[in-house]
Amino acid sequence: FCFSFIIDNSPFARCSQISPSLLDAQKVYIRNIVVRDVADREGATSVSYVLLNNQPSLYTPQTNDKRILLSAIDQIYFSPQMQQQEKHLSQEKLTQAINYSILSINQRHFKETTQKLIIFLTCKVQFEDKAMQKALNLAKKNGIEVELFLVGKRGLINDAKKFQQWKIEECLERIGQEGAVEEGYNEDDDFELQQILALSRDLK
Repeated sequence: FCFSFIIDNSPFARCSQISPSLLDAQKVYIRNIVVRDVADREGATSVSYVLLNNQPSLYTPQTNDKRILLSAIDQIYFSPQMQQQEKHLSQEKLTQAINYSILSINQRHFKETTQKLIIFLTCKVQFEDKAMQKALNLAKKNGIEVELFLVGKRGLINDAKKFQQWKIEECLERIGQEGAVEEGYNEDDDFELQQILALSRDLK
């Protein structure tokens, strides 16, 4: 496998009422994958980390060195609060992070591996369908599987149908509580694209 994780350590991931923190939940998930799948420089599985921060950045390029990956994940902290904080994570920043991940995956040493991009989000995201479709189509063109996780009180959710059951602006308070599934949901839609677009359909 070749993994790239987009980690939400943005100020939006801060929530004093949740312990362990939303960032810690992401780090535990990633650490488990690294411990399980990375064979310490001898195997084909490699990993890279992209941080959302206040501005997205490639934190760790593709490597199969388990020691580097575990040390790096321990050193990821919340990005500082900004004086004029945005109300939501912009789609431009998420698209930029996706592009960083695609670039890092394309730098992998073992070319004949399954490529997977895993995105963590902890807050409301404003999407424009065409922009996000372009980013996802680029990933798909490069043979990259995309998984999207919404991180909240009750852990991680990555089912596209369930995404439509929660309003993202309320995810920290209501995640896990069932709501109405949007009538316009089309199960025949491209699943990778649907995972992203399902988030935006419930935003008002």
